[in-house]
Amino acid sequence: ESAGGGLTLATMLRLRELGIMLPAAAVCISPWVDLECCIKAPSKPEINITMGKKLLMRMSAYYCGEHDVRNPLISPINAELAGLPPLLIHTGGNELLMHSAVRLAKKAIQANLDVTIEFWPGLFHVHHFAGAFIPESKEAIRSVGRFIWKHGHGGTDSYRAHA
Repeated sequence: ESAGGGLTLATMLRLRELGIMLPAAAVCISPWVDLECCIKAPSKPEINITMGKKLLMRMSAYYCGEHDVRNPLISPINAELAGLPPLLIHTGGNELLMHSAVRLAKKAIQANLDVTIEFWPGLFHVHHFAGAFIPESKEAIRSVGRFIWKHGHGGTDSYRAHA
């Protein structure tokens, strides 16, 4: 989740570049795909109780070092997504990365990918960890399981990268 969503996409981009078989599908939970942090500030103070833009900017600087933050392997929102496998994108309705998740979904649709984006209104960044306490979080986890089962059952639906 979060940075892991960006790393998932970056890994698939690199595999595609190398002509290595891609996974059958990918799940990006609250993905952080724009390390330039071109994100809209939340309109309500209760949004993003788990993170803020200043924290994201600091973490981006640690992650990027002297590398160009716009590099698609660092900020996958800048990548050409054609040829990637189906994507499931989850985002809470009350999280700073929601707008980036929407941008990612739109870009994936433009690249003719099979993409599903699911919003969880009123929920926070990576709310899935609260599945034992929040019914919607438990349902989000089930949604991920259904998606993986649908696209990966039997392991026969892997995608060949288009180099």
